[in-house]
Amino acid sequence: MRVNELLTDLMYELDFLKAMREHIAGREIYVVANETHVHVRDGYGIKNTDLGIITPFTGRLAKMFYSKGDVEERGMNYSPFDENDDIVELKVEKAEEFYTRVIEMTENTIKQLKLVSEQ
Repeated sequence: MRVNELLTDLMYELDFLKAMREHIAGREIYVVANETHVHVRDGYGIKNTDLGIITPFTGRLAKMFYSKGDVEERGMNYSPFDENDDIVELKVEKAEEFYTRVIEMTENTIKQLKLVSEQ
């Protein structure tokens, strides 16, 4: 994939992520994540599991919970295995904070790609 095509895709995802953050702003909606991984919809993660690596493209797959109790009721696995079969410790966090992190990561990625494409 060419850099310009990737930039176009990232800009599209950035718009989606910002719209999602705006939609959930101020609401009690949660995701289960850490700095590198997020609980995603069933089968959309690593090796068809519910554990995904956080990227601009997996932001739309994050599974949202409407209360911390909802996380418990659904039997969330806080210690799934990653792509290397290592245990990944996850925690509940507000979805708005999660999307803010992913937006910042996406904006930084776009800046870096623009620098590369100018060389």
